[in-house]
Amino acid sequence: MDATLQKQNGVHYTPIELADFLARQTVDCLDLKKRVIKIFDPACGDGQLLDSLIRQLQETGNSNNIHVSGCDIDPSAVAATESRLERYRLASCEISNRNFLNDDSNLEAFDCIIANPPYVRTQVLGKVEAQALAAKFKLTGRVDLYQAFTVAIHAALKPGGTMGLLTSNRFLTIKSGSAMRKLLRNSFQLQRIND
Repeated sequence: MDATLQKQNGVHYTPIELADFLARQTVDCLDLKKRVIKIFDPACGDGQLLDSLIRQLQETGNSNNIHVSGCDIDPSAVAATESRLERYRLASCEISNRNFLNDDSNLEAFDCIIANPPYVRTQVLGKVEAQALAAKFKLTGRVDLYQAFTVAIHAALKPGGTMGLLTSNRFLTIKSGSAMRKLLRNSFQLQRIND
C-alpha cells in the first residue's frame, strides 16, 4: 500500500513485540474458564494481533475452542491474515473484507476483542465523514477514526468481555478526547493502562 493510501486509511500495522505485549496483557485479564472463547479484531491488518493472542492462549493451554473473527477494508490484508492463521487448529476462523464501522448488521458478542484501530484525524477524514462518525458514535470535538472504533468495539463486546486496545495516547490529555475518556471510565472496568 502506498504512503498516501496508508495515511488516508490510517494503516499502521502492529510490530510483533508490541502485539505480543498487548496479547499478554489481554490474556492476563481474560476469563480463561470459558469452554469457548470468541475473539475478534475489527481492523486485523496483517493479522499480527490475532496471531499473538492465539499464541498467548495456547501457552495457557486454552486453545482448543477458540473461534476467531476479524475484518479489514483491504483485501490483501484479509488474505495475509488468513494465511498467517492457517497454521493454527482453531474451532473456527472467519476473516472478512468489510468495514467494521459500516457493517453492524451481523455483529455478534465477543469474549475478547484485540485491536489497533486505524488512526485517521478529522483533517484527513474530511468534514462530512468526520461529522457523520461523530453523530453516529456520539463523539465531540476533533474526531479520530480510532475513537469511533472504540465505541463500536464496546457494542461488540460481551458483558464481562475483555478488550485489548492499542491507540494513540493523545485522548488522555486533549479536550477532544473527553468523550473517549468518559466512555472508558463509564463503560469499562479498566484493568490496565500502559502509556
